Amino acid sequence: MFVDFNEISDNSRIWIYSCESKITDDQYLYINTQLFTFLNSWQHHGKNLFCSNKIFNKRFIIIALDEDLNSVGGCAMDKLQALIIHFENELKISLLNRLNLFLINKEDLKCISLSEIKDDKTINMDSLFYDLTITKKEHINSWIKRVGDGWCSSYL
Repeated sequence: MFVDFNEISDNSRIWIYSCESKITDDQYLYINTQLFTFLNSWQHHGKNLFCSNKIFNKRFIIIALDEDLNSVGGCAMDKLQALIIHFENELKISLLNRLNLFLINKEDLKCISLSEIKDDKTINMDSLFYDLTITKKEHINSWIKRVGDGWCSSYL
C-alpha cells in the first residue's frame, strides 16, 4: 500500500538507486507513475507492504518500506529488482552501478567512478558526497558526508 513519503515512518528501511545522469522530466514522470502502481500493490505473502518512493535531485530513486508493519521477502524484492532493471532497459539509464560516487560540486552533483577518484584532483577528504549505503529513512537528513568520514576515503 502506497504511503506518502513524508508520512512513512522514519524507521522505514530504504533502498537507493542512483542514476549517473540527471533523470529527465519525462523519465521522472514515467518512473514515478510506474513506481506508484507497483508500490500500491506490492505484497509479501498476500499482505500489503506499507511503502513509498521519492526521487531526490533527479538522481536518486529511494524506495521506503515500513518493516515494523510488514517485512519483505525474496520474491517481493525480486519483483522490485525486476522493475528497476525494466527502468534501466526502457529508459537507457544506469541505476544499479554501485561503483559510483556522487559528489556535491558547487550547486550540482558530479558522478565519478571509484576507479577514477585518485586521478581527480578536485576531490579531497573535505569533499562532500552522498552516502548511498544508508538503510533507514531517518538517515536521509545526514546522508551528505565528508569523503574523509565516509566509506570512500580509502579510495583517495
